[in-house]
Amino acid sequence: MSLYEAIVLVHILMATVWIGGGIVTQHFAALILREGDPVRIGGFGRDIAWIATRITLPAALVLLGSGIWAAVEGDWDFGAAWISISFTVWIVAVVAGLVLVRPEYARIESLLPSLGMNADAIAERLRRILLFSRIELVLLLIALWAMVVKPGV
Repeated sequence: MSLYEAIVLVHILMATVWIGGGIVTQHFAALILREGDPVRIGGFGRDIAWIATRITLPAALVLLGSGIWAAVEGDWDFGAAWISISFTVWIVAVVAGLVLVRPEYARIESLLPSLGMNADAIAERLRRILLFSRIELVLLLIALWAMVVKPGV
């Protein structure tokens, strides 16, 4: 395996973690919100906040770093449409996550003790996060498409 292939492998693994994590989160969120159990909803809110900061964000950072490294190592043109699309998606997803989603996680954490696991208030915040997550998944799938198809190449 060449260095380039190893870098691309890491890049693909991080994309898999990010996209796969989003799909699994959507699935479990639908199940847990449908149940309406305040303990499970509150616990799920904590769990996805933990996953977002300790798995998803690091995966996104490694994805970016390995993507840049692969582009340099593979002598790819940074102005290529497929790279521009992917960079744009990455920036939008990460910035929106930090600006929109992170504060919602903080609000969920603050609501848990004061509302005694009020399922409705927590579920509403989770629904906001999950809406963003669905939009993010669509964007990530567009970036994945661009990486695979490489339009313009």
